[in-house]
This record gives sequence, structure tokens and C-alpha cells, in this order.
Amino acid sequence: MARKKKISSENTNKPHVNKEIPIDNVEKASLSSFSLFTNENQQQLLSLGREKAKIVASYIAKSQEELDTDIDLALEEAHKAVKMASRLALTRETLGLAAYRAGLWKLAISEFRTAHRINGSHDYLPVIADSFRGLGLPEKVFEMAGTKEASELDDETHAEMAIVLAGAYSDQGNLKKAQQTLNREYRKKGLPALTRLRIREAQATFFEKFGKTEDADKILQATETARTKMVEHNTTKMSNDFIVYETIEEERNED
Repeated sequence: MARKKKISSENTNKPHVNKEIPIDNVEKASLSSFSLFTNENQQQLLSLGREKAKIVASYIAKSQEELDTDIDLALEEAHKAVKMASRLALTRETLGLAAYRAGLWKLAISEFRTAHRINGSHDYLPVIADSFRGLGLPEKVFEMAGTKEASELDDETHAEMAIVLAGAYSDQGNLKKAQQTLNREYRKKGLPALTRLRIREAQATFFEKFGKTEDADKILQATETARTKMVEHNTTKMSNDFIVYETIEEERNED
């Protein structure tokens, strides 16, 4: 049975979905699965032929649906998708994600690397790096974080890479370096508000890991307040006063 181990900086990026992009002339029974995918992913699937595409789409959708409830079934459905369409990056992503969520680190690394070879995307770097953390190889994370590919990631993906890097430092018992890494990332200009919240929540996780529960609780309370205000204002932007809590530890780390 697959292990259900997760790690603190888990990256749960799923193939992007958009329920507003229907496919013409697809039976209703398959439409619910097929129309979940973005236009780009639909085009990948349709390269298989319409009938085969519908079957593979149903496997992928079922795998995603079961990630949090039945990881073994999620893996089974992902394997079915890869068996039918091994040359699609989308199926490899699906199996990679299920393997990652199951703690099958070597399989996750293999599948995401295969997806990269197919489509050339570097967006898999954070989850591959985190899988190396799962294998107890933080030095691989340091190596990947210093690559040209990592430096060219978009803001959100780069933030995820920073969270994984901070996790690698924490694995070595270096909370100071972990917090410095996250603080630098948090202060970048133009970072999406939700990404800033993600960074703060990661900081709370590391504080809790090192027994600093009071600091962790303060951060989580602040991020929860920020999320509430964003909902109230119907915005994904965050003014400077949305998160007012800065830890004393942060100031010390910058010394």
C-alpha cells in the first residue's frame, strides 16, 4: 500500500482546471470530466483522438478527485492514464502528483522529469526539489535552487521553490537560514497577495517545527485575518496593513 506521508512545504499544483471551457459533441457522461481541463490540456488530450481522450480525461479527473481521500486509488487511476497516453505531459504530471502526495519520492521525480522532457516546463522544479527532501537529500535542493532555471521561474513558482529551499535548511536544523530565505522572498516587489500568505504560512510551519508555537500562532492568526479581509473586499490584493505581524525572530535573522 502506498504511504500517505506528506511534508511541510508540500506543493499541490494540479493540472490547471477551468470548468467554463466545454468540448463540442462530447457525450454528457464524459463532458463533466473533459470540460474540467484548460484549453491547452484539452488539446493535449485531443491529440489522442476524441474517444481515447475522453477515457484518459476520466482517469486524470478521478485521480485528482481521490488525492485527499484515497491515495491508492488516485495512483491507480494515474497509472491507467499513463498506460494509455505515456507521451502526454499531462498524464505524467498526474502520476507525478499522485506519487508525490503518496510519498513515493523516486516515482514523483521520475514522472515530473519526464513531463519536463515532453513540454520543456521548469515549473516542476519545486515539487522535484521537495521530493529530494523527502528522500533526505537537502543538498540536491540547494543545487537545484542555484540553477539558472530556478532563477527564471515566475514569481509564484519561485516562491514555492524558496519554501522548499527553506524546508531543506530546516531539515538541517537551521531555522535562521530558513527564515532568512522566506523573508527575502516575502519582501519581493509585485508578489501576489496569496503567494505572500503562502510564504507566511510556511514560516509558521517551520516555527512550529522548532517548538516556537507562540510565533507560529501569531503568524497564522495574522494570515487568517488577511484572508478574511481579502474576502470582505473581494480582492486578491493585500494592502500593507493586512498582515501586521512581523516576528522578533525575523529581525534577529537579518542581523
